[in-house]
Amino acid sequence: GRAQRKKAKQQEKQRKANEEAKAKALAKKEAAPTQSPTTTPTGEDMSDLHGHDVEAAATKIQAIQRGRAQRKKAKQQEKQRKANEEAKAKALAKKEAAPTQSPTTTPTGEDMSDLHGHDVEAAATKIQAIQRGRAQRKK
Repeated sequence: GRAQRKKAKQQEKQRKANEEAKAKALAKKEAAPTQSPTTTPTGEDMSDLHGHDVEAAATKIQAIQRGRAQRKKAKQQEKQRKANEEAKAKALAKKEAAPTQSPTTTPTGEDMSDLHGHDVEAAATKIQAIQRGRAQRKK
């Protein structure tokens, strides 16, 4: 009786609610722009992606990108080369500016390149003789 009618009424309400929900979902889906694998988000058709023009354009874009990457790499290498040259130049300038003491100069900068002349040997002999004499007198 009564319970069965009430249950049937509830089932009918539930069925109608389900149908309405499906109808709303369908309407929402139809209103939204569909995007298939051959269309872009803006709706452009891209179904012919294997044509000769497309391949030529892709090749050109790739060549442009490779060229850009090569130029960037070359620019970085040039910067590195210049930095290395500058560092070498600074080191060389510092080395040249620093007073160097060669074997033929004294710490005071006097040139002693001619140490084997006759006059030098005579002077050395005389200094040695004077030192020996002092050493003998001290004994």
